Amino acid sequence: ATLFMGGKWMRSHSERAMQLMADPLFEIGNHGWSHGNFGIMSEKAMLEQIRWTQAEYELLREEILKGLGAEGHSVELPEAVTLFRLPYGRCTDKALALLAREGLQVIQWSVVAETPQDNAVHGMGAAVAGQVRPGAIILFHANLVPKGSAFMLKETVGELQRKGYRFVTVGELLKLGEPQRTRDGYFNKPGDDLLHIRVKDIRIAKQGTDKRQQHERNEHSLHEGFTALSFQKSHTSSDTKKLHCDGASMTANTRALHSRFHSGSDIAVTDT
Repeated sequence: ATLFMGGKWMRSHSERAMQLMADPLFEIGNHGWSHGNFGIMSEKAMLEQIRWTQAEYELLREEILKGLGAEGHSVELPEAVTLFRLPYGRCTDKALALLAREGLQVIQWSVVAETPQDNAVHGMGAAVAGQVRPGAIILFHANLVPKGSAFMLKETVGELQRKGYRFVTVGELLKLGEPQRTRDGYFNKPGDDLLHIRVKDIRIAKQGTDKRQQHERNEHSLHEGFTALSFQKSHTSSDTKKLHCDGASMTANTRALHSRFHSGSDIAVTDT
């Protein structure tokens, strides 16, 4: 799985963050410092969201390597985070260009797993699995909002394994082929990230900015991280196409069987 973590959460939960960073089953992505809306923030604010998180990762990486070295152990950890998931799936051309200059690929999920209600209901995981196609990325939240994510995740994983899917990180998926590109982000479906900003977006973005400022005053504030699961269908036929997807902040096209990635100042898409 690929975990897109908030920088402030990494600082306030450093032990947990380092445990995840050192686990070879996980890949770490940047999700901004305090979940600011990249659809309306200033360049200065976006750079703070990006760079503060990158710096926190590097500090924790140094601590991990130092601790393991003292114990005579070693682990391979990337020097820097290279993947980014847009908070709320919101972006602008300016934001994508800035992220590209910072050396980050923006990744989009293709399936939103959770609902606003309690997700600890039998059958909901199977419904999520039913939306998955080869190369899909499923968006899960690694906090208590929404509720019941852990229950749904376990059920979803079991159903996908039964269908023959295997799990890979976003980085691994990106190596499996050449992604197509687009420039539009989304949350629930393509087209919900319009050029004009909705009142809801403005309210959410202001809350994100206010929280970032509050976090600087309150070291105990909690910021959620995101989990993006990537899947590739296992096949045996010689004409199998290898597809990939990742989860950070891109979009999908109007066809249901597409998954997307942001790369450079564009959003990449893979066709099943």
